[in-house]
Amino acid sequence: MSINMWKNRFKFLFNLISTIGLILAISELVLKFLHSSLCNSVGCILAESSLIIPDKILILLGIITFFVLIILSFLDKENLIDAILTVVFSLEGLLVGYQVFRLDNICYFCISIFAIFVLLSFTRILQRRWLVLTGFASFVSVFLLFSVLKPMTKSILPKSDTILIYKASCPHCEKVERFIKARGLKIKEVNVSKCIDFLRTINITTIPALIIRNKNKIEILIGDNNIIGYLLKFETKKRTLNLFDKPAQLFNENNGFCTINSKHCR
Repeated sequence: MSINMWKNRFKFLFNLISTIGLILAISELVLKFLHSSLCNSVGCILAESSLIIPDKILILLGIITFFVLIILSFLDKENLIDAILTVVFSLEGLLVGYQVFRLDNICYFCISIFAIFVLLSFTRILQRRWLVLTGFASFVSVFLLFSVLKPMTKSILPKSDTILIYKASCPHCEKVERFIKARGLKIKEVNVSKCIDFLRTINITTIPALIIRNKNKIEILIGDNNIIGYLLKFETKKRTLNLFDKPAQLFNENNGFCTINSKHCR
């Protein structure tokens, strides 16, 4: 098989993988505008909350990167492709290292994008484009720098569709717990001390809080009246709050809650 034929096959593979990444990133951006996401794990929420820039901007940068790589591939700009992949790997080392060693949770969408860049780099290595190895070295270096950081939290929320976060000294929490036991509802209960860092990250300062995992989003209720009302009627449109909305719109606290770090209740 001729060299040109091999080159064309690698180019096709490179463009195919880049297109998959482009479609994945565009899909996530569209879902973000619809207040949803491809990834609804705890790691995804923590990663999004940790960003200084809006998550939509970061996703848009990813879309631009994949688009540029496809264009450069058609133009045979080999050196520019290698340079971009090297820079991308440095940034991925920052993002992945922060999630693994600082958050102690993984954003599956971020890891999927990282895996796509790994595949792209692998196609370059098969073509003996050794500059990409510099990108791998950069990734490993930045990634390992985060290993000296203490994780934000060693605990994660259990894998349950509905989770009640409570505190023993909170009368409103006790009210909800009594209701759950009386109704025989199967709801996982977690003491606030085991997930306080997670709550602070997403700006929750009051309890009881009911976390609801739906198919395409995670929602939360705050206050005994809201929670009991939801459990009675299962009406989520007016009572639930989407974690992918703007922070100022997340937690409209009605009466029937206590603050996390004090005995103040109302």
